[in-house]
Amino acid sequence: MTDDYSVDNTQMQSTTDPGEVGTESKPTTLAGELERLRFAVKELKQWCLGTIAQWYESPTAQAVVSEDARTNSVAVGLTVTRTTTAVPVAGIGVRLLLRAKSADEAPSDFAALDAVATDVTAGSEDTVLDVLLRVAGAALSAAFRFTTTTAFRAIFGHANTADRTYTLPDATTTLVGTDVTQTLSAKTLTTPTIGESTTAQPAHRGAAGGGAGAAAGAAGGDLTGSYPNPTLAAAGPGATGPIGSASVIPVVTIDAKGRVTALGSATPVFSAAFESAEQTITADSVLNVAHGLGGMPKLVMVTVRNVSTEINYAVNDEVPLTGTMTEMGSTAGAHIAFDATNVTILTATLFQLRDKSTRASTAITASKWRYVVRAWR
Repeated sequence: MTDDYSVDNTQMQSTTDPGEVGTESKPTTLAGELERLRFAVKELKQWCLGTIAQWYESPTAQAVVSEDARTNSVAVGLTVTRTTTAVPVAGIGVRLLLRAKSADEAPSDFAALDAVATDVTAGSEDTVLDVLLRVAGAALSAAFRFTTTTAFRAIFGHANTADRTYTLPDATTTLVGTDVTQTLSAKTLTTPTIGESTTAQPAHRGAAGGGAGAAAGAAGGDLTGSYPNPTLAAAGPGATGPIGSASVIPVVTIDAKGRVTALGSATPVFSAAFESAEQTITADSVLNVAHGLGGMPKLVMVTVRNVSTEINYAVNDEVPLTGTMTEMGSTAGAHIAFDATNVTILTATLFQLRDKSTRASTAITASKWRYVVRAWR
């Protein structure tokens, strides 16, 4: 061959791997030399520009591509080196500049990554990574810096269910997390919600105390003494209970904070009371029941109590009797009188009660009812 080596597409696309140093594949013809040159051109374009099928193909995007047999390790895919002939000091670095086209700039600096040394001392080199961005048309400037003082990774992750924005405070600060015990100093909490403490003394103090740990200092307001064990300040008459008696009603004044501010007493309407045992009901009888109140009662009440179900009344149901109760004309009923010694019940022919369900008047059976006398003085 003395002229061309592309009589058709198949011949034009023919390539041969020239091998590596020590395993060279040497051409014996000019065609073989062209095939090895084509292979080198294709390999170079693939490494710099991305995957292509033929050595003469133009890629649609630039890429850095290489291949080996790794399965679980990290290999260098691209190295950017910028050296100097001078003696390096802190602040020396290398920049990876990212450009595109804007409305008025072609190319336009869009962003950059700076790897910068903060210490170039032999054996103690420290570096940081700066992210540079443009803001409002200004030149690139450092927006974020990543640095560390340990050889461990800081892993950022999330499980957001939507886009979230996290805004950092405009201050040099240390972030406080929820998974470790940390101290907040000189912070103002506005309407905080503080969960119930699991210790006897909550590890926080008021604005007057400041700082951290158990509360300390003099108590104020409704408290007296000192923290952490103040006591309630006296706010009332100083008396302690119990107050009142069988004949005296206690009067207690309580303020809006639940404190007793005054104690008093009042005389009850009744100073003594009496309730009799069940009394047998007998027709045409006079029943005197001694009340033992030591004087004339202010109020007397006599009831008939059911002791065996009748006319739809249950056992222990009671029906009060008035001072004079007559039924079935003048030959039936009961009359109640009282004096300083007795309550007297005068019973004529057995009276009637209204049926609890039907309301019909029905004569009672004496054995199924009892008188009960109550009196108050």
